[in-house]
Amino acid sequence: MRYSLSALSVLPFLGNLASAAVILPRQSTATSLYKFSPSLRAENIAVRPNGQLLITTIDAPDLWTVDPTTKKGSKLLTFPNTLSSAGITELTPDVYAVVTGNLTSSFANKGGWEIWKVDLTDSTPKTSVLKVFSDAGMFNGLTSLDNNTLLIPDATKGTVIKLTVSTLDSSVAIKDASMLPPSGSTGFSMGIDGCRYNSGFLWWTNIFKNTFSKVAMDATGKATGTVTQVFSDSGSNPDDFCFSADGTPYVALGKGSLAKFDDKGKMSTVASVASATACAFGRGEKDKNTVYVTSSGGSVFAVALS
Repeated sequence: MRYSLSALSVLPFLGNLASAAVILPRQSTATSLYKFSPSLRAENIAVRPNGQLLITTIDAPDLWTVDPTTKKGSKLLTFPNTLSSAGITELTPDVYAVVTGNLTSSFANKGGWEIWKVDLTDSTPKTSVLKVFSDAGMFNGLTSLDNNTLLIPDATKGTVIKLTVSTLDSSVAIKDASMLPPSGSTGFSMGIDGCRYNSGFLWWTNIFKNTFSKVAMDATGKATGTVTQVFSDSGSNPDDFCFSADGTPYVALGKGSLAKFDDKGKMSTVASVASATACAFGRGEKDKNTVYVTSSGGSVFAVALS
């Protein structure tokens, strides 16, 4: 049946549409920067002082570099006697710590986890093993508490290990039920995944429980408060994450997006990114409002925030 509407009757409707358009969040577009071969899944990311990206890969024990300006990438180095590279964090300017181990989509080899130091301050990369963790369950994420202290989440034991770089002493900094894999899970299962220290808080995702949590932590790596769950959303698969200059967390969601959270834990989608795994903000004047995102589809994207 056909209806006829007068111009006056349409005006309120149009006004409502205009109001709705104002409150709808505007999403940014993810622009492809680089595509790895089909057999490589990009796992984690760090941004160098010179603006280039460092990318780890689950399917190979490699560290790649990608230039966001030229959109060209190359393998920087290969870690020996292992299958995968995972978490990466900067210790001091252009000096990084990297997690390596034996990880696939269906298993994690208990005890086969190492923390490497990668020094890129010279033209030739220098690498060395900081420590081998023979009793580790599964390492994936990694963060710096300061330039001499690393925090390493164990995704199967539900713990975060504190490693002092200068002495190589290590101990459990925190253990919490929110970091464990789901109870009753069978086969390959993970708990705590992404892990970042920022502004006096340790933050982490639990990729199988679909949660994002935080706890106050002092300068020694000791938790000083109770664990707060920031977010929970079944099927979101929160992986690694990054922080903007004002402390807003941006989380790579494996379900296919980059999301951000306000101070009340409300989530909003920033951009659609298929199988997102990690993110990092640009460090230069031109890209300080750009988020670089890796994906398990083997791609690296740039998301310019509007």
